[in-house]
Amino acid sequence: MDHPYPNSVQLTVADIKKSIKFFTEKVGFTLEMTFPNPKKPVFAKLSLDGQIVLLATSMSVDDAKKFDMSKEELAIVKKDAKAFAKSAHGIGAAFYICVPDVDAHCKAAKKKKVEILASPKTQFYGMREYIAEDLDGYRFVFYTRVATDQPNGSGRPTTTNQPGEKEEEAVADA
Repeated sequence: MDHPYPNSVQLTVADIKKSIKFFTEKVGFTLEMTFPNPKKPVFAKLSLDGQIVLLATSMSVDDAKKFDMSKEELAIVKKDAKAFAKSAHGIGAAFYICVPDVDAHCKAAKKKKVEILASPKTQFYGMREYIAEDLDGYRFVFYTRVATDQPNGSGRPTTTNQPGEKEEEAVADA
C-alpha cells in the first residue's frame, strides 16, 4: 500500500474533547474514530489529506488498567503521568502537515482564532509554511511545497565544497 504521508503522531492532551474540537473545527482535520466511545473518549484518530494525528488523554495507572494494558504499557502510563505533572505538554516538538494552499489555510485558521506563531513564509528548502500552536502547546508547521530554482532542491546555492569545508566558505568562494 502506498502511503504518501507514512508518519503519524500521537499527542497526549489535557482535554481530548476540546482538542478534537480544535483539530476538526479550526484546522480542518476529520475525526476518524474515538475509543472507547464518542461520549467519553480517551483516544481519537484524526486525518487531514491522509496525514494522521492521534490524540490520547493522560490517565492514571488505575484508569489504564481498565483497558487491559500490559505491565510494560502501565509503566509507560506511570512515567508519562509523572512527566506531564512536571511540565507542559508540547514543549520542544513540531509536527509538519502538508496542505494544498498554506496561505489560504493560515487565513482560515486566523479567522477561527488559532494561535499563529509565525506567518506564512517561503523557506530556502522549498516549502512555504506557517507555524500554529494547539491548545496543549504542540506546534504544527502547516506547509505547501514550492518550486525552487536551485538544482540541489534545497533553495541554497549548489556548492562544490571539499570534505571538511563549511558550506558558507564554499558559497563565499563561488
